[in-house]
Amino acid sequence: MARKYVVYGSPEIDVGIKIIDLATPFMKFLARSFPRYFDRALKSAGWWLQKEIKAGIRSGAPGGVPYATYSGLMSRRRSGRLYRGFPKVPMGRLSRAVGYQFLPNKREVVVGWLSKSAVRLGTKHEEGFQREVTPKMRKYFESYGFPIGASKTHITLPRRRTYGPIYREKGPEVPKYIEGKIWQYIKEAKEKGGRSA
Repeated sequence: MARKYVVYGSPEIDVGIKIIDLATPFMKFLARSFPRYFDRALKSAGWWLQKEIKAGIRSGAPGGVPYATYSGLMSRRRSGRLYRGFPKVPMGRLSRAVGYQFLPNKREVVVGWLSKSAVRLGTKHEEGFQREVTPKMRKYFESYGFPIGASKTHITLPRRRTYGPIYREKGPEVPKYIEGKIWQYIKEAKEKGGRSA
């Protein structure tokens, strides 16, 4: 049985990347003439975009726009509890929390985060945020040889955009991708001697 899940959008793109407005007359013709293949092509486009987003996160430069680097404090890697398993690039682990969902009744694919916690964390990174330095935090960092200066009252995480840069780079390619997939499915059906609709 297929796994069921909900995909949550990124606030940066309102509700994720929605592949719905492929408004060219030709695309509308393909959707009417080959509905089954059009739906398959939409699903494929969702899979392709989520793959591009995951790769962008892992590379540290989604859509060719590099993430802000770690602060001097975090870039000084040391062994120990504080840095064990720390991602090599900002947001690196969040690549696992990207997915897509095909909504057949709306003929829509949504690409976004796979959980509400990923939405919260992803949004913090995409929007940037400040965290107050508490006495406990000072003590923790100091115990690992990274004292936070007494004058520093907040730690600032810079904005690290993910969905917007990918969508700006890949969005224009989506209609051509879907069209190419539909023709691929038609060709495969003809080669098998089956129906092409």
